[in-house]
Amino acid sequence: NYSFVSKPLQYVQEHKVEYDHPTTQQVSSTAPQPIALKDVWVDRFIVVPEYKLLFCYMEKVGGSMFNHLFRMIRILHPDISGSEASLQAGHLWFRNTPQRHKKSLTDLENIFKDPEWTKAVFYRDPIKRFV
Repeated sequence: NYSFVSKPLQYVQEHKVEYDHPTTQQVSSTAPQPIALKDVWVDRFIVVPEYKLLFCYMEKVGGSMFNHLFRMIRILHPDISGSEASLQAGHLWFRNTPQRHKKSLTDLENIFKDPEWTKAVFYRDPIKRFV
């Protein structure tokens, strides 16, 4: 019942998905759309700069597990300082938000366009949660 999409914007564009979400822009054609992020929900992005990974987690779809996983990945990276490792080892939530990594909305928009960064989201069909 779970799906993993490594290129969510490409998936949305190829499947002509219509959606209404406060942090995204509706896609109605296969032409690439400009990315215009807003401050709402940006704290749901997890930034792992050592691996050039931008991940978006959603409530009730493994958010705790993904936050923990990416904190551990960062702790184990050889370039992480002792103070950063200590911070990562602390509380689970919001350790790798864009704000924590001093990433502005413009920085995030640029990351979305940068082919060197992996962008990912893990989602599930909400109906299957109740059926």
